[in-house]
Amino acid sequence: MTVTRDEERRVKDEERRGMEEVDLELRGTDMELRMKGADHYKTGGVEPIDLLRDGGMLRDYALGCIIKYAFRNRQMLGQEIVRSDMEKIRHYAEILEEWRDEV
Repeated sequence: MTVTRDEERRVKDEERRGMEEVDLELRGTDMELRMKGADHYKTGGVEPIDLLRDGGMLRDYALGCIIKYAFRNRQMLGQEIVRSDMEKIRHYAEILEEWRDEV
């Protein structure tokens, strides 16, 4: 079966509208978690965290980030704990808690 460009365009438009509807339905807490992320992730398009969640990789990614930031501070024994790293650990833990049923 051959798909015409008009049909292909229509399908893509429907998919885009469906994604926009899902974005509009985001829960308040979900949006708050997104807004806590670094500014370079606020692109207005598809965000990496959405791809990770939809691809079933968010749990592993978040746990890996928590380990990374904790281990980085462990390596600096005798030095002051980096507050920004602790905030990142908290942020990824909040993501795991909020999306626990989806990851």
